[in-house]
Formats: sequence, C-alpha cells, structure tokens
Amino acid sequence: MSSIIESAVQDSSTPNTSQHIGEGAVIDDSIQGGEPWTEMTTDTALIDHLISLYFCWEYPIFATLSRQHFIADYHSGRRRYCSSLLINAVLAIGYQFSSGAARSSEGIFSANHFFKEAERLLEHDQSIPSVTTIQALGLMSIFEASQGRSEQGVFYSGQAIRMVVEMGLHTDVGAARLPVAECEVRRATAWGAYVLDQ
Repeated sequence: MSSIIESAVQDSSTPNTSQHIGEGAVIDDSIQGGEPWTEMTTDTALIDHLISLYFCWEYPIFATLSRQHFIADYHSGRRRYCSSLLINAVLAIGYQFSSGAARSSEGIFSANHFFKEAERLLEHDQSIPSVTTIQALGLMSIFEASQGRSEQGVFYSGQAIRMVVEMGLHTDVGAARLPVAECEVRRATAWGAYVLDQ
C-alpha cells in the first residue's frame, strides 16, 4: 500500500527518467534500485508514512536537503540524492512525529531502531564525502538534540559542516559546469548544514 508524500515541484532541467511527485501524488511501492532503503523494514506504507511526517513537521524548520530531488530519487530507486543512510535518518526523525509505536507485519519499531541503523551505515559512508552523507549528518544532529544529547548533536553538525567545506559546497567555483539540479542540491545541503551549525 502506498501513502501520500509531500509535494515536490518538477524542475524542467531534470530528465524525465527520474519521475517527480506532484501535489497529492502517490509513491509507488516498488524500489527499482533492487536494494531496500532500510534493513529495518520492507513495509513501504510505513516508510512512506514516516517520510511524510518528516516533510510535514521537521523539514519546514530545518531544510537540510532538497525535497524535490530526494523524493524523485526515492521514488525511482536512484541513489544520487537519496541513500540508505539518509532514509534511515529521515525515518528516525519521522518516527518521532508518529502517534504511538509504528507497527507493521514485521513487528514494532522505534525511532532508535532507525537511528541505530543510520549510525551503522554512517561508519561505512563517512569515509567518502557525499551530499547525502552531509544531509544525513544534519538529520542525525537534529535527532540527537531532540533526545537531549546536545553534545552528540553538535558533533554531527560539526562533521557535516567540515564535509561541506571539504567538498567545496560552500563555493560557486565550477557551478557553471554543473547541471541545475546538482547546483540546487549542493546549495540546499551547504545552507542546511550552515544554518544547523549556527
């Protein structure tokens, strides 16, 4: 079963091979990339629901990623602007806005289940800087702060801003040669990390 995800406006510069989600559109259950987004559950209705909660309640406050590009890649199974690490960080935060225990046919989950999976994936992903790793670090910072672990939150936010600088996302050098979508994602990631770090 599918659920509704917040709207994402289509960018005319993005190829049609990556389908965008419009207002009131429904996410397809199938992930075309083969690999599941999370090891915690295969319940796509639950995953869609928690992503919806994240975009409804947390994203308007701290936008650490480009919703449009994230949703498009999530829907298509593409892993350029969406990753398992990022999905688990989003699910951990989304879960905090769910009422009661998130249940599926596979059992009962908590925000900490998704967060622990994000931490596990971070061990593998942080050696190679990427926009999705920076975005996930920002969300993990928010999660830790919401749990009263502000020192760990500051640590993750510091890692994110260092990775922004390491990748040069804070500069416009070479931006003229990049596709519009890439520039938008880089800008959203850099500003999200900067605002969070402040």
